[in-house]
Amino acid sequence: MSLLLHVIPVGLSLDMQVTQKRIVHGADRQLLARTLTPRMLGTRGGPANPVRAALRQATAGPDDPADGPLDAATLLGPARDLVSALRAHPQLCAEWTSVHAELDAQPAGDPHQGHAYLVLASDTAEGLRTATLVAHGLAEATPVRYTDDPGTTPFRRGLIRPGEVVLCRIPGLDFADEHGLGAATWDALGAIGNVAAASALNPALAARWRVVLHLSGGYKALIPYLLVMAEAMNSVFHDPERGGEHPPVIEAVMLQEYSEGRRLAVPVRSFQNALYAELVALARHARAGTLASITSGSLLGLCLDQHKQLTPMGRIMVAVL
Repeated sequence: MSLLLHVIPVGLSLDMQVTQKRIVHGADRQLLARTLTPRMLGTRGGPANPVRAALRQATAGPDDPADGPLDAATLLGPARDLVSALRAHPQLCAEWTSVHAELDAQPAGDPHQGHAYLVLASDTAEGLRTATLVAHGLAEATPVRYTDDPGTTPFRRGLIRPGEVVLCRIPGLDFADEHGLGAATWDALGAIGNVAAASALNPALAARWRVVLHLSGGYKALIPYLLVMAEAMNSVFHDPERGGEHPPVIEAVMLQEYSEGRRLAVPVRSFQNALYAELVALARHARAGTLASITSGSLLGLCLDQHKQLTPMGRIMVAVL
């Protein structure tokens, strides 16, 4: 059995398909949009991010209301059946198209056997709504799990299992925010990379994961940071003490826009030997609060700025390690 972990950043294309156009392959999109009101579309005087509030209310986690399986009936209502109908048309959004292209390339048999999905959502109502629809379109027998903050919720201490679909809100990921992206965003990306790497290295599984980072969907401005996350994971995989003789494989892929189904590989580098040792030392100093003691090395200006503070790249990599 192949084990394939899909990491899928989500943009807004499916939401725009649902809310701005009416008919697709016989499905009434406006009916889908209406069934999401008011729970998933919000109402006047409601919370600033109604979708986040709805997700938290629909999370059935016994220990943490911000981390657990989603009650799809409560969350989507009648829209649940329509989302299932849209699942048959992966061309509706780049996220589904990319995943289906990957599944089509797998050996014959059940394409979902041994697969899991990490669906990454921006911190906006539209972004969370879109990612919720994308995630439920990928889910089969098991409910979608929602984690409100990957860096602090129980997600951070767990592992991804075959068959799971996990919807991860990325705190602060809003490119329209005049203050820009901050530490919470980088820490969350790093936490996701950490859990994905630990899952791929899980000794309890008979086979190790192959990790695929899908870059066709989502916000293109986020791609450099997603690749940093992937490079940190790849560095962990190539650590002989952690990855062993047959380390997991991580790939970043995009679909060629005008050639249906053709995947293009994006290089994923790794820090090895002395450079990896520097990265491990950097993570140790960051946790100990002694970054100021670093006076030389290849990571200055890359992971550390002139004030001896972690750069976005540094925060992501330290969190992955």
